Amino acid sequence: TGARPRWLRWTRSELLVVEATTPPVSSVVRLALGRDHLVARGAGTGLAGGANAVAGGLIVSLARMNRVLEIDEENRVVVVQPGVVNADLKSAVAAHGLHFAPDPASYETCTIGGNLATNAGGLCCVKYGVTGDAVLGLEVVLADGAVIRTGGRNVKDVAGYDLAGLFVGSMGTLGIITEATLRLIAPPAPKQTLLAFMNGAMPQVAVEYGRKTISAYERPTIDDVEQETVGGGSGRPKVEASVCMST
Repeated sequence: TGARPRWLRWTRSELLVVEATTPPVSSVVRLALGRDHLVARGAGTGLAGGANAVAGGLIVSLARMNRVLEIDEENRVVVVQPGVVNADLKSAVAAHGLHFAPDPASYETCTIGGNLATNAGGLCCVKYGVTGDAVLGLEVVLADGAVIRTGGRNVKDVAGYDLAGLFVGSMGTLGIITEATLRLIAPPAPKQTLLAFMNGAMPQVAVEYGRKTISAYERPTIDDVEQETVGGGSGRPKVEASVCMST
């Protein structure tokens, strides 16, 4: 199959550092100033190669920075460290009647730091936006070891440069995110899906049931159900019916 591209090749870093708070991360970055490669690593689930080891480089693992620091129910805000697993955060805020919307495909194993570094999306981003849309503020260790805070808890915090937006999606090239203040929402309504297969005289029953359970749908949608179940649309036999409803 040929040689792997350089960014896909397995390499070993020279040193791995595992820290649990911001000050040690800042110290490590300061000591590493001038090195060719410094990589921040979370769960390692990303497919873009941003957390790959580089030969002779230094890896700072954020896996132990896995605490949910604060859940503010009244303001719908949560403060977390970057090593918190997305699914764990969802569970933690759900216990307070709240919801963290970003849901990357690897949400059960990926960490918030990686979500921020890649500005991860997910199926729900169509309705709720990507990870960056849930960010209110960040704590970041810069390349010289300096620690800065961007943004805040205010919804309308638009004065000056959007530095938080600059770091989100930067793949760790501008700094290492060590804390994030994130926006929460009310939990979405539970969904129920029904799939029924019928034949003979039952299609009309299915249509009538559909009228009552999907009344919120537009009229063309119900017409399509009638056509498929009673009229034999799309070349299907008239005696067969299938109805799928989701509420």
